[in-house]
Amino acid sequence: MLRIAICDDNEHVCVQMKEFCASFLGDSINYELLIFNDGLQLTNYEQHLDIVFLDIEMPFLDGFKAAEDLNKRNRDTRIIFLTNYSEMMQKAFKVKAFRYLVKPVNEEDLKESLAEAIKDVYSNTKVIVDCSEAEVKTEIIVYEKDIMYIEAIGDGSVIYTVDQGNLISRKPLKYWEEKLADALFFQTHKSFIVSLAYVTSVRKNSVTILGGAEVPLAKRKAAIFNDYVAAYIKSI
Repeated sequence: MLRIAICDDNEHVCVQMKEFCASFLGDSINYELLIFNDGLQLTNYEQHLDIVFLDIEMPFLDGFKAAEDLNKRNRDTRIIFLTNYSEMMQKAFKVKAFRYLVKPVNEEDLKESLAEAIKDVYSNTKVIVDCSEAEVKTEIIVYEKDIMYIEAIGDGSVIYTVDQGNLISRKPLKYWEEKLADALFFQTHKSFIVSLAYVTSVRKNSVTILGGAEVPLAKRKAAIFNDYVAAYIKSI
């Protein structure tokens, strides 16, 4: 699940930006949208945040100090600063800002920044594949962006990748369904999960993956799958 935060001491800005984000994200992605009214509230939040829209001038803890604290804890958070003054942005990039938006925030600028941040999250997300057998423990790190599709085999699964071949995992398909990014992967059939990035064509009962592999598409999932593909194409 993608976790996005808006941190601003102006309630009107928070409400407006929440509406902009919800309008862009729609129902095709599993996400949580959190609101914080000052930097201290934000840094006291213990769970990982993928994307943060962060005001600079706030009480208790300003945006720059909040960004420094977030970066110390986890450098994978994409920080998009909100400011009334574009000249402050030189300092913003010293604390690893992903982007910045000048207030009043334009809806299209916000959506563009959000789309780029989401793309960056997905392109850099890694998973650990447990390929252990008997007493030999083997764990392989794979980028989600390199997974083409996954097939259930017995109690485990096979992960078909771009550069690392076919990896036999001890984890069942249900594990990968819960683990992988909702906006990038879709379970087309009880035995298959596909990456939307590698779909080359969709037929009535099947999906073709880059390289020519065909996986089944359950009839009851066909309509929503087409919606997911459309949403993915829109985001890239």
